[in-house]
Amino acid sequence: MAKDLTNPARIPVRQSVDDLLASRFGQFGNWFFRDAEDRSSVIVMFNGRNVHRTFEAGGKIFNRWTWAERFRHPTFILNDPNANSSTGLRLAWYIGTRGEWSFESIWDELDAMVDKVAPGAKRITLGSSGGGFAAVKSLLLGRASRAFAINPQTDIRLSEEYGCADVFRHYSNGSDLQDDDLPVVSLLHTLEDRKSTGGELIYMQNLSDSRHYNRHMLPFIKGLAKMPEKAPTVSIRLHHDPDLKHGAPDLDGTAALLGECFKGLLL
Repeated sequence: MAKDLTNPARIPVRQSVDDLLASRFGQFGNWFFRDAEDRSSVIVMFNGRNVHRTFEAGGKIFNRWTWAERFRHPTFILNDPNANSSTGLRLAWYIGTRGEWSFESIWDELDAMVDKVAPGAKRITLGSSGGGFAAVKSLLLGRASRAFAINPQTDIRLSEEYGCADVFRHYSNGSDLQDDDLPVVSLLHTLEDRKSTGGELIYMQNLSDSRHYNRHMLPFIKGLAKMPEKAPTVSIRLHHDPDLKHGAPDLDGTAALLGECFKGLLL
C-alpha cells in the first residue's frame, strides 16, 4: 500500500497558485504539483481514505506524491477539501457540498492551472478506492481521456463501512439525497447522464478484495455493457494478492500489473 503522504519538510508550501506553478514543485491549498518536461499530458491523482496522522493535526495528504518524480508528465494531486479533522470525514469521494462546491468546480480550477503549464495537454487520472471513484468520474464527465482505477468504489451508497451516511449528510447539509444527486454518488448514474463519448478506462481489481469485486466492480461492468453508446473503452486487470486485499501496490507493482499503457507514463 502506498505510504507516500504529506511531509511538510519534503513538500514546500507555496503562497499562491501562480507561485506553485512557477516553482515546479510544492503544495498550495489542496493542490500538489510537480512539473515535468513532457507536457503532452498531465497526470491527476486523487486520494483514498485518510488514515495518516496528519488527519488529527489538520494537515493535507497527497497519496503517492513521490510517484510524480518518476512520471514523464506534470502531476497534480488533490486533497479532498471535505476530508479533514474539521468535518471528521476521512473519505468524502470529492463529491463536494451541495450549493457550495462540486467535483466539476474542482476540475474548473484544475483546467485553469493546466492551461498555464501545459496548454492542450491530455488529462490522465489515477486513484485507488475512493480516489478511484474520482478518477473514473473524471473520465465519465469528459474531464479526462484516460483513467486508471484501482479497487475503486463505484457507488458510494454501497460503502457503509467508510461512513457514506455521514458524507451524504455533509454534502446535503443534513437533508436527504434527491434524485438529482444520484449522478454525484453513483458512477452508473453519471454514465446515464454522460454528455461526452469515448475515453479509456483501465480498471484494476484485486480478487482478494471480494467486497469491492462483488459489490462494486461486477455491477458496474454489467451496467457499462447495457449502455455501450455511452461507455468508455474498458480494459480490466484482475490479480490475486491476499496480502494487499484492498490496498494498492507500490509504483513498480502497479506498473507490472497495468502493463505498457501505464509504463509509458514513466521515465
